[in-house]
Amino acid sequence: MTLHTRPRFLPLILLLATLITSLPAAAFAQMTPEQQAAMLLAGAKRAYNEKNYAFAAARFRDYIAKYGGNKDLPQARYGLALCLIDGPERNVDQAL
Repeated sequence: MTLHTRPRFLPLILLLATLITSLPAAAFAQMTPEQQAAMLLAGAKRAYNEKNYAFAAARFRDYIAKYGGNKDLPQARYGLALCLIDGPERNVDQAL
């Protein structure tokens, strides 16, 4: 290939890039409350597994405050209790 020849797929790549960048960002940003709750809970669990207990406890508390009626509320309460027991500042009374 010389400098003056262009790849066959260049027009297709440019078209796809234009389409992708022209899509509204809001379409990707909008999530249902159930999806937001699942994402928050997953982040809290990940932080707990990484032994970042303070961050995980804060995320579990956020979940409990925002999504108190959600079906996964027992998981969030259990995760918070584990953070309070396993973390550096153990607080068994709050965990109970």
